[in-house]
Amino acid sequence: MTAALQSKMPAPTPDLSGVEFATSADGLAVARIGDLVLAMADTAGHKRDLAKLNRVQTRMSASTPWGGSQMAVVYAEGVVAHMTSGHGGFHLSSDRNAKVHPLLRKGAPWYEEDCEWAIVAISFPDLFTGYERSMAEKTFRNTWPDAW
Repeated sequence: MTAALQSKMPAPTPDLSGVEFATSADGLAVARIGDLVLAMADTAGHKRDLAKLNRVQTRMSASTPWGGSQMAVVYAEGVVAHMTSGHGGFHLSSDRNAKVHPLLRKGAPWYEEDCEWAIVAISFPDLFTGYERSMAEKTFRNTWPDAW
């Protein structure tokens, strides 16, 4: 005999795009798009934190280790993220680079976007959202476990 599962959660509510909205077991708003499930709290908190930061998206002429900059985001004076056609990363001014912990600091002030961005986020946490800081910590821990 199989007992029916009882749930106090309301049934998911699909919208016209196929996205289903529901509440997780922890009481968080979630959305499902096919096999992808997103927790709304993380996204909403990240968007709220982003709105409080004074990042400026701009175009600037810069030669990076990954090619010419096509777009840049100024996080603060001396902290600029550059995007190129194939890659990107952060450029730190000499003053900012000097503030990076000596074990993490690079000789050149360029920190690529795949892993080294986490060094920038850990070095200047006030320039990043809570979500970005948690991702930086995870990236750092997984990439440089001995340093962690």
